Amino acid sequence: LRAAFGQYYTNHTTFKHLAFLMWSHENPYPVNFMGHRTMTRNDGGGLLGESLRTAIGIQFPHAVGASAHFISWIWSYPVNDFLHTLAEYCREHSLDMNNNFAWICFFCLNQYDGWLNGCRSDGIQTFGSVVRHIRQVVSVVDDVASSAHHFKRLWPVFEVFTACAEDIPVELALMEGAKRSLWRTPLGEALSAIVVDAQSARATYPADEIRIQNWIVGNGGWGQINRTVKKKFAEEVRKIMSELVEIWAEGG
Repeated sequence: LRAAFGQYYTNHTTFKHLAFLMWSHENPYPVNFMGHRTMTRNDGGGLLGESLRTAIGIQFPHAVGASAHFISWIWSYPVNDFLHTLAEYCREHSLDMNNNFAWICFFCLNQYDGWLNGCRSDGIQTFGSVVRHIRQVVSVVDDVASSAHHFKRLWPVFEVFTACAEDIPVELALMEGAKRSLWRTPLGEALSAIVVDAQSARATYPADEIRIQNWIVGNGGWGQINRTVKKKFAEEVRKIMSELVEIWAEGG
């Protein structure tokens, strides 16, 4: 990443920044990361532009494979923090990072289409089917309190609700700041701080926002999605805090 994006890649660079550098119409010098922008697609249409996953797989075949985890997250996360959180999740669950693959929308979907060609697919159908196929969701969160950026975005709320509604396991992968916060917070206070208000959450594209909102209204309504997602996060926070207490006790 540092080699590809040069001075624009820092410890604070987010995925939104990378997206601007690769796909925005407003960037006169787009970064052709792994050559994905100039690849001719295999669908026979002659169009250029492939997903990052396809481009990475051509140069590094060992780096792609069947996904065992669906990652629910948001693009405003700093890249370094996001990758560190996933690495910590693998370490905590004894997963070999060289042989475990995750489905991450930024890489697996052809973002070139959405940003430059305006060909946005039906995300509800796409994300829903991927979640159901993989059947294991890891939700990367920056905090568990109401101030969390995670709860202010519609897509991750929709993804977690979809998983819960179909009894698909959901686990939290907390960023370092969230872990430190839990260390200092009593359990009751931590649980009461979890506020899920899907009706106030937003999506980047208005069309996506309307689709998700209509889907929610037709599938139980705002109250149900808020209660379901909050309950799941509360369960996971209880589990994580119990694990933190065990670690502290062993260290003592």
